[in-house]
Parts: sequence; C-alpha cells; structure tokens
Amino acid sequence: MLHYFIMQSCTMPIFNISALFAASARRRIVGLLLGWSLLCPPAVSMGAAPSDSGENAASLLKVVVLTRHGVRTPTQSQETLQSWTMHPWPVWPAWTPPGLENAPSDARGRLTERGAQLVSALWRQQRRQMNDAGLLPSAKCPNPADVFVYADLDERTRATALALLDGLAPGCGLRYATASSTVRSDPLFHPVRAGTATLDATDAVRRIQATGGSDLAGPARELRAPLELLADIAGPLPPHVRRSAHLSDGATLADLPTTLRVDADGRAVHVDGALGIAAGMAEIFLLEYAQWPDRPAGWGRVDAAVLERLMPLHVRVFNAVNRDPFVARAGGGALLTAMAAALDGTHPNPRVNAARLTVFVGHDTNIAQVGGLLGLQWKTPGYAPCQTPPAGALVLSLWRKGSGEYVRAHFLAQPPAVLHAENPDAEGVDMVEISVPRCTGAPETGSCSRQGFMEATRAALTTPATERP
Repeated sequence: MLHYFIMQSCTMPIFNISALFAASARRRIVGLLLGWSLLCPPAVSMGAAPSDSGENAASLLKVVVLTRHGVRTPTQSQETLQSWTMHPWPVWPAWTPPGLENAPSDARGRLTERGAQLVSALWRQQRRQMNDAGLLPSAKCPNPADVFVYADLDERTRATALALLDGLAPGCGLRYATASSTVRSDPLFHPVRAGTATLDATDAVRRIQATGGSDLAGPARELRAPLELLADIAGPLPPHVRRSAHLSDGATLADLPTTLRVDADGRAVHVDGALGIAAGMAEIFLLEYAQWPDRPAGWGRVDAAVLERLMPLHVRVFNAVNRDPFVARAGGGALLTAMAAALDGTHPNPRVNAARLTVFVGHDTNIAQVGGLLGLQWKTPGYAPCQTPPAGALVLSLWRKGSGEYVRAHFLAQPPAVLHAENPDAEGVDMVEISVPRCTGAPETGSCSRQGFMEATRAALTTPATERP
C-alpha cells in the first residue's frame, strides 16, 4: 500500500535543523487510497478521496524520476573503516548481478543482492500504482517506448537499473541506457568530474564556513547529542589515530576537530574529523540495517529508534556540502535541465520525449543537488529532513486537467521498517508532497503550471546563487 503524506515546504537555512523538523508538519491520508491516481488531489481531506470525475478529472501524462541506487557496500576502504573504531566491521556478502559479470571487481560501493531485492519490491508497488493511474497499461509488459531508464556508469547504478526493471516489468526484456563505455565519468551525473562544469571548491568552502563557522562549530554544537551517542556506540578511537591527533587514551570521535578541505584537484569539498566520520558511520549503519533484517546494525546496538537519532549526523553534513547553491548548480545543473526537458518534451533524445515514464538512476548527491537548486524540502517518516535513503527518489509528474497542464513534485521512499523487513513486498511506501518555491500558476494546492515549473527551473539555473532565498 502506498502511504501518502502532504507536507509544507520549509525554506529555512540548511543548518537550522530544529526548524526543519518543526516545519515538516504532515497529514496522513487515511482511507481508500489509489496511489498515483491521488497525486493530484484538488482538495484532500482526512480520509477522503478526490471526487472529481468526468470533465474535472485530471489525467496523468508523464512521470520523470531521479532515483538513488539501492543498498550498497561501504565505499570506504577497510583501512579507513578501522581508523574510526576498534570494533570489527561486518563482512558484506559478495554478489554479481546477472549481466554485469564484467563490471569492475572492486568490492567497495557495489549494490548488494538484498539491495536489488528492495529496489525490485519498491518498483513492483509503483507499477501497480501506475497501472491504477493509467500511466502504464495493465498488460504484463508495457510498450518499450513508454519506459526509458538511464543509469550512471557505476556498477551500483547499473545494477539498480536492472533491479528496477525487474520490478517494473519482469520478464519483459526492457533495457536501460548509459553513457558510452569509453567515458570515464558521465557528465550528466558528474559534470564537474567530467569537466563539463566548473566548481571553485575553495570558494564553496568559504561559503559553507560563513554559514556554519570556520570549523562547522555551529552544526557540531547542535549535533552534540547524536554525536556523543554515536561515539559511545563506536567506542574509543584506535591508538594510532589518538596519537596522531594528540588525544588521550579513551578519546572518541567526538573529541576530534571538524574541518573542511578541498580535494587535490580542487573539484570537491570534503568534511573531515568528527562530523565527517560521524556522517559516514551513520550512513553505514543505515545500510547495515537494510542489509541484514535479522539483526540490528552497529554491533547490535542500532535499532530503528537509535538509527533515527543518528541520521541527522549524516544528512546535516551531506546537505551542507551538496545543497550549497554553488555546489548544487555545478553538480546538479545538467540533471535538472534533463529532467525538466523530459517533462516538457523538449529533450534532445526523442526516446526520452516519447516515454511516459523516464527514470534517471544516480546517487544521493544528485538528488541533493537538484533539490538544492529548486529549493525543495522533504521529510519522510523515520528519516531526517531532506534525507535520501537507498532507492529514494525525487518524482516529477505532469498532469492535464481541462485545458491546463500542471506539475507536481513528490519524494518517494521505503521507510526504515521496510528496509529492514524480511518481506519488503508486504510493506508500504511513503510518498511526501513537495512544494516548488516560486512555482505558481495552477489552481491545485501544491502544484504549479507547466509553464510555471519551467520558469522556476530556468530561474534556478540562471539566478546567481547569492541572490537566492
């Protein structure tokens, strides 16, 4: 069953996390819900379904999705992980998706078999909802022209695309597309790395420091409680780490300073020290929680309640870097342009324009940057504000009602209980409605006209970051 939520957008600064929580009030829609067919309610009340019919009924024309890959193995090396704690980390199972036997053999950052199962479960549910909404036919296999899936070149994104199609159209032989194998980095998902966009990472660091303090002291103070909780779970730092940081015996990651740095090529910003390690560790605990439904994460100490307390550590640091307007424009401009063009039918690829469902399979960085560009804010149950869990997705839908066309934005996610469930197919999916700032022109609450959305997109791509609200 699709769990449907409506929330108010929040426009507070990234670093005001308490305000983000306060502003993310939501109303649960109970009663008979038809999923995708209810994404356009003119006035939804508690327990009530929209009553529009006939000439007033809205029809779903197209859906464009930007999704994160599914559950993966840690991207950090074993040496790095063991510098964070003296506890032994779990051994992740090796898995090679059928059809990707020739993918790079590095075990880091690969989709797991469990991750593929969760992705397929989510998209089986979405297929049913899209059938109900009339977006895709109820026949076993959709017309291949109606579905276009484009994945980043990484193994985990390609494997996610396979799992997505297996859930959406099992046995139908649908294929996903990627950039040429001769390209090291796809400029759609990694324009800075590919050299098609530029980022002055040093300037970005100055901006982030101006917001959060020279060493992110502000966020560190606000996150002290979850940081100390995580430090207690992780235990003392390894001796060689304590010595190198000139810390006493028994020191934990909470005792490390937090610093910002620019990588060697000047193209990316990194957070090191206490908050950097905490962000990485909290994300790994979420991945562990999803990977092994038979046990808690974090050496048996991280259940759903603890996980929710720890998640702001990852999200706050992650979003501080990736949603910064300068970073977001450089990293997310190409994807936002492609998504808007796909929705508008003006994409240079005719297959994208013809498809009723277009899915871009990328990373949480992509979603954070596109969301930051448009000023989108979301909060799904069990997660921190603007968090993108494995397989979480930003959804744009185009509707026609009468003579007008309008756009709605949503965030789709499997809640932590589903990620941890033995049988994720038996559980639901959460969908949160998102307001698009500065996008108006449609009578339905939360929507904007097709033209209004395109204007909001152009403004996000052209307005100097310093002039944005």
